[in-house]
Amino acid sequence: MISIERSMQAWKILLDALEDEQDSILSLLVILEKSRILLTALVPNYLQFARPGFDQ
Repeated sequence: MISIERSMQAWKILLDALEDEQDSILSLLVILEKSRILLTALVPNYLQFARPGFDQ
């Protein structure tokens, strides 16, 4: 989930910077958002998961 969210943030920055590529970038953002929604449905309590060595 972290990688999806970070990827979306990066693509949103590029969306503003690369006007000629907006359609392609928007398509990628849609795929990432759908993936995020599906992953949230599959693992609804992912925010409560503590990664040893990272979140503790």
